[in-house]
Amino acid sequence: MSDTSFITLLIVLLCLNFIVPVLIDAEILGEYSLNGIYLFLFLVGIFSSDHNWFKFLTISFFLLQVSLRIIRFSDSPTEFYFWEQIVMLMNLVLLIIVNLNLLFRDKEITYYRIIGAVNVYLMLGLIGVSLLELIHLVYGHSLEGGWKPDEETLNFPNFIYYSMTSLTTVGYGDLIPTNAAARMTSVFLSAIGILYPAVVISSLISSGMTIKKG
Repeated sequence: MSDTSFITLLIVLLCLNFIVPVLIDAEILGEYSLNGIYLFLFLVGIFSSDHNWFKFLTISFFLLQVSLRIIRFSDSPTEFYFWEQIVMLMNLVLLIIVNLNLLFRDKEITYYRIIGAVNVYLMLGLIGVSLLELIHLVYGHSLEGGWKPDEETLNFPNFIYYSMTSLTTVGYGDLIPTNAAARMTSVFLSAIGILYPAVVISSLISSGMTIKKG
């Protein structure tokens, strides 16, 4: 079940990182669709864990995410968008831990491990989105450039673009951070973007050499 969910997670993450921003920009998808895809991502994440404790946490975070979104999209005058982003960030971190746990559960190199490594990398991009959204909520701004910030979650196309270009250390310069928190987030993403592939590649090479010696 956990291996199968690796592939499903990859498909959802590829769509969320590369296809959904284009569809939002073209006004084909809206806020409801984006939130639905996020919830589906977290739902799939529940089946990624093979430990009861992780499964309990992923189910709890998922139910909390659903509850907060129901409140926001209902007729209630109260919403908890800031805490919704906090829970989303915690959920993404948990999914990364779950995937890393499965990724290094044994020394055998399979394509599931490669897929899992890519999943973690793409989820790091989504963590960047959540961090930028939180900074935007606290300071009223996080990035500036050739776009006008939206008060709702449709900042997503610009945030995922900036997050992924920072993570890959490309940095085109068309969007720039506007405060220290956003700048440190950029540095964090760039550092992780450099260190993560190096650690994963070295781990896979080490595993391969161990198997050959065995």
